[in-house]
Amino acid sequence: MFSMSLRGAVNASTTQPLGFELDRIDDNYVSLVDRVCEVLEEDGGVAFHVSGFGEDRWSVDVATDLATILVQVPEAFEWVSDAHAASVFHLDFYEQGVERRLSLARDGEQVLIEGSALVPGSGEAWKPTVAVEAVAAETLQTQLRELVAGFLALGAMVCPEAASHNWIARHFAPVVGR
Repeated sequence: MFSMSLRGAVNASTTQPLGFELDRIDDNYVSLVDRVCEVLEEDGGVAFHVSGFGEDRWSVDVATDLATILVQVPEAFEWVSDAHAASVFHLDFYEQGVERRLSLARDGEQVLIEGSALVPGSGEAWKPTVAVEAVAAETLQTQLRELVAGFLALGAMVCPEAASHNWIARHFAPVVGR
């Protein structure tokens, strides 16, 4: 069954500074998510775990793959929360080496997730063993909420300046209700 989660714990007992001056024109919540994920990756104690479509563990990391998914989570959460969602929602793992698209479609209280290569026809295109997985909408909501809550809690330990910034709070408010 498809699942996403953060596993492990922070190793370091010291926090890292933001490491750059925020520019209100060039930076936004994405810059902050990237920084927190970079620091978590450097710490080495936390892993981003994704499984499904016949694979127990996808080859994903914290610095790039978690960051790209976290940017998409609020919109995905709102889509999953809408029991009458008529359209298909795409959740993309677009970093080189993973390059997968998950197409989510509502089927009553379930979400049908179809896995496909993000770039069909490329030489190393992903071919899932299981084409479609069904997940209870409530289960997927919980996974997304826990992913964000874990990110915020771990981020507060390693890079509190970025993790507690109001841009982050606003971005994740639809998921965690802050």
